[in-house]
Amino acid sequence: FQFPAIKRMQAKGVIVHRWSDESLEKLRVKWQELAAAEQKNDPDFAKVWASYSKFREDYKIWGKLAYVN
Repeated sequence: FQFPAIKRMQAKGVIVHRWSDESLEKLRVKWQELAAAEQKNDPDFAKVWASYSKFREDYKIWGKLAYVN
């Protein structure tokens, strides 16, 4: 899993950063634009994207209940 890898990197002096919310939002918007265009050009992408999008919507239900903040 990722935890041991992160710990090894940090032990070697790697500084792990998190993208800012602003940067993540910009990336999200651009990805949505790209995905919308690709759906028009590729029926297989459109099928996978529809399935993935449905999964993400359903996952939100679990995600809101799964973690204690």
